Amino acid sequence: MLSDLEEKINQVKTKIKTEAADACFLCSNISKTWLIPKLGTMDNVFILVTNGKNYLFGDTRDIKTLRTYGEFVVICIQTYEDVIAIVKKEKICTLLVEGDITMFEYEKYVKTLKIANIITIDTKKIRAIKTSNEIKILQKSANIICETIDYIKKNIKVGMSEKTVADMIKLHVIQEGASDISFSSIVSFGKNTADIHHFPSATCKLKQHDVIMLDIGCIYQGYCSDITRCFWLSKPDTAALEIYNLVLAAQKKAIAAIKPGVKACEIDAICRNHFTSIAPQWAKTFMHSTGHGVGVQIHELPMVSTKSNDTLVCGQVHTVEPGIYVENLCGVRIEDMVVVTEHGCTVLTKKASK
Repeated sequence: MLSDLEEKINQVKTKIKTEAADACFLCSNISKTWLIPKLGTMDNVFILVTNGKNYLFGDTRDIKTLRTYGEFVVICIQTYEDVIAIVKKEKICTLLVEGDITMFEYEKYVKTLKIANIITIDTKKIRAIKTSNEIKILQKSANIICETIDYIKKNIKVGMSEKTVADMIKLHVIQEGASDISFSSIVSFGKNTADIHHFPSATCKLKQHDVIMLDIGCIYQGYCSDITRCFWLSKPDTAALEIYNLVLAAQKKAIAAIKPGVKACEIDAICRNHFTSIAPQWAKTFMHSTGHGVGVQIHELPMVSTKSNDTLVCGQVHTVEPGIYVENLCGVRIEDMVVVTEHGCTVLTKKASK
């Protein structure tokens, strides 16, 4: 049985063969974190995966740690000529390079290799299908954020500011074992919930009958989570409750339709068609995609949107987050993370009640 690292290396090798290349050069923190989480904190480390051997380059500070990964030939860099020497030895003429590296990284690391044919690739496509170990880590990240939702529900009080609650969220996820939040927490009360990407205010204080929206996530062992819940401290306004039930029904329909082979745009269409058929007066307020992949980055593949060309595949992890936003009333978004399974999907964030 292959290890998690071996599975990931094989995914890279498959991409090399698909592109008819000789090797793939990885130097971004995202790619290093994906392959081996510890590498994400090491600045002077590079990875070269070839059709044959796999190489880890690092300086003397990290070489002892790098040598613990037996899947790689470890090269201690004295100068960058050490990297060039391996490229020549392996007779690399066509090299895959991450398309999202900076110009500085390209000039310093890639251009210096003087390889005739450079092919830029979207590494999100390599990372789209998660290994079983990645799914376990994503589940733990999801568990932490679900527990945080419950913690806020128990401790939020009238008079608290949005900013205070956002600070509580960050402190709590770290106390529960996360390294950080995975994006700036969206905490909004009352009419502010109609602002899709509202920034928590220090002056907006919670009132008794306000709708509360929490769109939050955390990072655990390098992997992100993402969830949105809306709730009230007391009985909601009739119109607000109608919007909530409308969004919840749309989300349930979408989740029930997820399975391998389904086009991601069809999942998006399920939510939009539900809104149009039940409440056309509000349907146009759903102005964002229905979901996105989640992994070592908060936005990965597949994209679950109107224009998406992605087809769902077993092992993908993505969100389902329809929403309705009515100005001067409220907004409601309900979001869960799911993993596509052989015959459907499993909800990773089901521990946080709706």
